[in-house]
Amino acid sequence: MEAFRKAGVPAEKIIVNDRLDVALAAGAGGVQLTESSVPLKQVRPFLRQLAAGCSVHEPAAVAHANEERADWILFGHIYDTASKPGRKPRGLETLQAAAYASRVPVIAIGGIKPHHIREVKAAGAKGVAVMSGIFASKDPAAAAASYQTAIKKEEINDMHIVVNGKSTPISLQELTIEELLASYSLQGKAVIVEINGHIVPKERLGLTTIQEGDRIEIVQFVGGG
Repeated sequence: MEAFRKAGVPAEKIIVNDRLDVALAAGAGGVQLTESSVPLKQVRPFLRQLAAGCSVHEPAAVAHANEERADWILFGHIYDTASKPGRKPRGLETLQAAAYASRVPVIAIGGIKPHHIREVKAAGAKGVAVMSGIFASKDPAAAAASYQTAIKKEEINDMHIVVNGKSTPISLQELTIEELLASYSLQGKAVIVEINGHIVPKERLGLTTIQEGDRIEIVQFVGGG
């Protein structure tokens, strides 16, 4: 715990596996309870400000975790993994059933590689948990970076803004208002652009970056008589 803190990891980002006592003593952000841990409903009064997740392996167990007010669900294993030798993976269809049944985010775990991120997300998972994919690598830092790149790519693909009342997907992480106007063939034309209720000055169109969920109104002046 201290090593993570010294490395700059905020305490609220640290989740302790199984050991509620350690999580409380260390001031961690939460605890991950396994199927062999003390049931969440029994420890909930002691959690204080800690978040708590539950590990489950069958969609039928998802409802129980929801009833116990888990903050998230760790579901797996999704693919073959060395940590579960000889045990059949749950697969994407079972993950999808679990995600559909859950009221809280489902995090997929088990044999997940960077190239799996897209299909795991499509199955309804809100995130992934990785152990051997990073820690068993000859270069853990590079392995972690490859997962981060794959995740960010999917986050970018999932970004939407609202333009003149219509939800519109955007595929660029750094998209400016000027680039947006160019995509509508409006660059250089007489328009007024309003973003989240504020008019963007003409000289700021190429400097103002669009963010996920922004509401943009474009008014074009058309001559006539």
